[in-house]
Amino acid sequence: MAVKNTKTSAVAALMLGMGALAAGVRADAPVVAWASYPVGAGDHVILHGGSWGNHVRVVTNGEKTSPATVLSDTGLVFPFPGAAEKIVEGRVVNDDGESAPFAVNVPTVWWLQGDAGDSSSPGGVLRVFGRSLAPYGKGTPGKPRVMLGERELALEKADVWSLDARVPSDMPPGRYPVRIRNGLAGGRDWYDAGTWQVAAPRAVWKDDRFDVEDFGAESNDGASDSDAFDAAMAAAAKNGGGTVFVPAGRYVLTRTLVIPPHVLLKGEDRSLAQICWPDTMQPPENLIEGSHSFGIHDLFISSGQYRNGIVANTEIGRSGQMDSRRGTTTHDVSLKRLRVKLVSDQWRDSKPGAFLPRYTMRGDGIVVRNCLRGEIEDCDIYCDKDAQRTLFFNFTGDYIRMANCRINGTGWAIFGGDRCIFENNAANNCTYSISSVCRHMFWSGNRQTDLYTNNREAVTHDGAKTAFCAKKRGEQGCASGTVDGTRVRLAYPPDITWKSGTNFNAWVGYELQITDGRGVGQARAITSMKSYEELEIDRPFDLVPDASSLFVIVAERKHLIYVDNDIEDAGVAIQLYGGATDCVLARNRCRRAGGFHGSGRDYHGVITCWFVQFLGNVVEEGNCHRGSIGTDWRGAGGSLIGAFPPNVRWPFSQTYVYRDNEIRSNGALFISVKNALVEKNTVRRSDVGISSRRYQETMYVANNAFDRVDIPYHHLDGARITPPYVDRMREQMLSALRAGTFKAKSRTQMRRAFALSVKPHPWHREMRAAAAGVRRTPFDLPVTVMFEGVLAKDVRSVSLAVPASGGWNFGGAVALEKGADGFTGKMRITPPKEGAVGLFAWPVAVTLAGDGWTLATQVWTDPLTQYRFLSWETALAEPGKQPTAWRKLKHLEGMDGHESVFPEKLYGEAQKGRDFHMRTRINVINPTRFSFTRGNAACSLSLDGKELIRAGASLSDAVAVTLEPGEHLFEIVRPAQSAADRTDSYKGIFLHCTFPEGCVAGDWVQVRMGN
Repeated sequence: MAVKNTKTSAVAALMLGMGALAAGVRADAPVVAWASYPVGAGDHVILHGGSWGNHVRVVTNGEKTSPATVLSDTGLVFPFPGAAEKIVEGRVVNDDGESAPFAVNVPTVWWLQGDAGDSSSPGGVLRVFGRSLAPYGKGTPGKPRVMLGERELALEKADVWSLDARVPSDMPPGRYPVRIRNGLAGGRDWYDAGTWQVAAPRAVWKDDRFDVEDFGAESNDGASDSDAFDAAMAAAAKNGGGTVFVPAGRYVLTRTLVIPPHVLLKGEDRSLAQICWPDTMQPPENLIEGSHSFGIHDLFISSGQYRNGIVANTEIGRSGQMDSRRGTTTHDVSLKRLRVKLVSDQWRDSKPGAFLPRYTMRGDGIVVRNCLRGEIEDCDIYCDKDAQRTLFFNFTGDYIRMANCRINGTGWAIFGGDRCIFENNAANNCTYSISSVCRHMFWSGNRQTDLYTNNREAVTHDGAKTAFCAKKRGEQGCASGTVDGTRVRLAYPPDITWKSGTNFNAWVGYELQITDGRGVGQARAITSMKSYEELEIDRPFDLVPDASSLFVIVAERKHLIYVDNDIEDAGVAIQLYGGATDCVLARNRCRRAGGFHGSGRDYHGVITCWFVQFLGNVVEEGNCHRGSIGTDWRGAGGSLIGAFPPNVRWPFSQTYVYRDNEIRSNGALFISVKNALVEKNTVRRSDVGISSRRYQETMYVANNAFDRVDIPYHHLDGARITPPYVDRMREQMLSALRAGTFKAKSRTQMRRAFALSVKPHPWHREMRAAAAGVRRTPFDLPVTVMFEGVLAKDVRSVSLAVPASGGWNFGGAVALEKGADGFTGKMRITPPKEGAVGLFAWPVAVTLAGDGWTLATQVWTDPLTQYRFLSWETALAEPGKQPTAWRKLKHLEGMDGHESVFPEKLYGEAQKGRDFHMRTRINVINPTRFSFTRGNAACSLSLDGKELIRAGASLSDAVAVTLEPGEHLFEIVRPAQSAADRTDSYKGIFLHCTFPEGCVAGDWVQVRMGN
């Protein structure tokens, strides 16, 4: 979908630093590319730009000078001047000159939207979205106003992020200028917000009515009414459009119902009129489909065995191409007052007493992609396919709105595009994924509860679109380049994968971003491309790039507003994982839901996260399951407000604001971004208040409050903290260590002091081979000891030792050297010379030393990052039959780097239409409690002939058992039908186990198969 830029107002251009090279501004003068606001009295402003130079200061309103604190080469903070919220204009001044003017608290319009999407009808609504549209501070006087042409509009809602205005019913059709003011003192009287169209309501379909009963439909008789519905649709199409009416009753359809353009399918009432599809093993691809200009209102729509529900079926809509090709795309789709209940029950298989799970029938509920003007309003949407990744809906496009809907079942939903509204919807067990192309989205007043399937995110930005990426994640997949005004030439590293092949024109209309070096944080729209190497941008960069600058081409997510949402019981509440630019999360609340955060990263391409504001969010109850990113194996974690460090060394997350947030229990602010303003937040009843892992020296931390917090500031070395912070806990711990009175046996005290972990090199080749019984000779295993506690910086030396156990020998004590990520060294490993081999936890003796103190302790660590059995036999068998011949699986045969087995690699075409079996044995010496799960949800898992996990159960489902001494047999079976029908992108199979600390070598071993 090509997303066009909306007209930027003059004040928005000023705010974003456009025109920084205007007359009178020297080329080496400071440049401001972005400023944080809204902001009130007693707050600070953070600026993003560069060339700060020497003796930098900020001059506001032409005269008042404010001290400025330089956070980094791109970040600057200064106190907001005055004792009241107001509009402020300023310049950054240094010894070399001054910047172009920037403005704070000006009413900045990001986009306009009407009751007709891209226009408003007389008597309809004009909605304004942006920031500082109304006073931000509580009790700040001032009234926002909106002018359409020469007429002032009545405001029905006024908020800092949005205004809802009523267009007069006698307003003549036409295009009018829009001007606004936010009521704050200072600045100009009115600010330009572009122009807007007033037009009569769009006639999408005619009023002529075609009753399905007049064409032979009979309700409640159980017979198919498809012929009658098709005849009514044909008559409406021949008429040039109209309404196909469905009276009260239940009607049965047996094939796809196609709605022609300019036709509305309307029931008498959703509580009275129902259309349904009976169960069949081969349902139609789509239950209902149309191409454009169609609607469905006031109906109950149901099916059990289904593929897709309601689909806007066009070539461009199916392909999901990035170029929406206006004129051929889906447009004018209206779904109102529907009950869509698509629930897959269990279907009896031919085998007596067996069931075939419905998850094998993949499909979605509502699919409306690349839609120009769409609405889904007051609908109940129920979709379920046995806990699989069914989409409730995929609703994307330009000028779309989804409101007042109720979503229930299991699965995901995709929403986004350009100028989109998602408000006042309630969802149960649904994860929302924001479209990879998303500009200008208002997400407000939504409620989500009980995400029990996979304990996933409530809202996530997964799956961003980039033009290219490095073939190996973690390498910097960015281009270097030269810029001459609006002409750009790029040069790429050798190992690049292109996302659109040779179709470089697909990226026209999207962004060229500077990700590193001079000018980082700036973005420009691409206006034309001669190739991936040569392109034009819409305007010059304010801070001109140089040889240090790096670039990416990306379909950005920009100007997204998350405000007043409520989320309960989820892995994460809202996360900007996958990038965002100039976005806000304000006044959202969560309970047992992981919190609010995001980060830029290398995720199938470099994805940046810039200029994000977290304002006034509340974590009411911080305890949650799996922690704040949904992957904590310990099962319990705390909610966070913040940003995780990127998965590479480059700062792809820059310039965030955290203000007025509150964590009421068992949570923290965890902030690892370059340039962070953290002020006036409150943390209560938690272990840690505010912490960081990277870029601490670029943080400005001011006036935060703590109530019964053990460690208010953690890992904030180098941060600017005001009022000055004295770490009294650290002083007390060091004093106790030197006096020999430190409570070394207290796990809580040790965790607070050091939080140390011993990490062998993940998935080390020799270690994996030794655990599989393949390698018997000694080898060196890299090991790192990491610290995150209060005394992390006070540790001067570390040594460790692992006692011999179960035939393994670890070479005695190992002295480690301090490195960038902790203390590192190599441990000499000698595997057992003969006999069975297994994996186990290591009891590691660690000796720490600092200035005037030494401490010995013990921790448990894992030799590999995951416990996956490594000795297998495999076989093929006819469906439902037992194998007659097994083969021993060689180490890494048919596997990927994580020991996941792929039947297709082992057997090729021979595995099609046949069940795939894997089995392994372990011998347990002492009673041991294991927790098991398996890769690939299509597989079942059995222990000693008893099924533990059935095929089709969620991948996250695990089973815990206590194994008694003796030999035990595990078997994994992927049924032939599952292999044929499922379309999972991941088909690797493995058996994964976890067990408590204290399980050492010799407690259990894996029996080598094939002996």
